[in-house]
Amino acid sequence: MARHYLVFVHGIGERRPDKLSKESHLKADVVLNQSYATLWDNLAQNFEQLTRGKFNETFAPVYTDWHTEQINLAESTIYNAAFPELAKRKWSLIRPLRNFTTFFLGDVIAYVSKDVNVIRRTVWNQMWDQLQRPLKEENATYSIIAHSLGTVVAFDYLFYLLKHDKLFVEELNPGMAISPEDRELLRQRFRFFFTMGSPIGLFMLREGRLWADGEPFQKIYNPIRGENCTWLNFYDSKDIIAYPLKGLFNTNWDGNRDCLPEDIRVWSGWTPFGAHTNYWKNKGVARRIVKTLSQTQS
Repeated sequence: MARHYLVFVHGIGERRPDKLSKESHLKADVVLNQSYATLWDNLAQNFEQLTRGKFNETFAPVYTDWHTEQINLAESTIYNAAFPELAKRKWSLIRPLRNFTTFFLGDVIAYVSKDVNVIRRTVWNQMWDQLQRPLKEENATYSIIAHSLGTVVAFDYLFYLLKHDKLFVEELNPGMAISPEDRELLRQRFRFFFTMGSPIGLFMLREGRLWADGEPFQKIYNPIRGENCTWLNFYDSKDIIAYPLKGLFNTNWDGNRDCLPEDIRVWSGWTPFGAHTNYWKNKGVARRIVKTLSQTQS
C-alpha cells in the first residue's frame, strides 16, 4: 500500500538561529524539529494503539522550515539598527516586547509581501522536492498539518491549488510554474487539512473584496470540498492568535454548506503563550488527527 505523507508547516517566531533554547540548550531550528518530532511520536503511538498498524510503514513526514537566514537577517538588521542599546543590557522590561514585534509580527509582515514572497517560495520548494517522487512513483497521498502563520501559508497553497489554475508561487515567481499534469496530481492526492492555533480568520481582512462592499464575508470560500472535505481546526480558548473558523465560513452558507471546517477546542496551556505553542505536544490533538488519518487505511 502506498504511503501517506504528512506535510508539517510551522508558524511565526519559531526559528531564531541566533538564540538558544533554555530547555535543551540547542539551536532554535533544532528545537523546531523537536516540535515536529514530538507530534510525530504522538501520532505514531495513537495510530498503533487504534489500528495495530505500523505507523512508520504507513506514513512519512515532509518537514518544512520557512524561517530562512534571509528573513532572520532582515529582521535582525531592523532590530539592531533601531535598538542597539537593548543588546547591551543584561535586563530590560521592553526587550521581550521588542523581540515579539520584530521577530513574531515581522514574520507576518514578511509573509504579506507583495513583491518577493520568500516564505511561500521556500515552503513550496521544500514540499515539492519531497513530494514529487512519491506522488509520481509510489502513488502516494498527502495531508497538511500546520500551526499559527503556517496555517495561513498552507491555506493559501490549498486555495490556489484547489480553486485556481496555478499555484500561489507562480503569481510572483513565474519561473516556478509546474505542468498542468503535476498540478492535477497534487489536487487528486491531497486528503486532509489540520490547523492548530490558526489566525486564518483574521487574515481574511487582507482580502478587501470579501468585506468592502458592506456585506462582510458573504462570498468567503473554502476550497476544501467534495470527497476530501475534512478540515480540523484545533484551538485553545486562551490562545489569542487562534480563531474558530466554522462560523466565519458559515457566513457564506450557500457556498460552503457542504464543506465547513470543524472547530475542535482543546487545552494546551495555562497562559496565552503556552496555549499557542503547545499544540505540538497535545495528545488530544494527536488522537483526533489519527482518527482522521486512519480513514486512509479503510
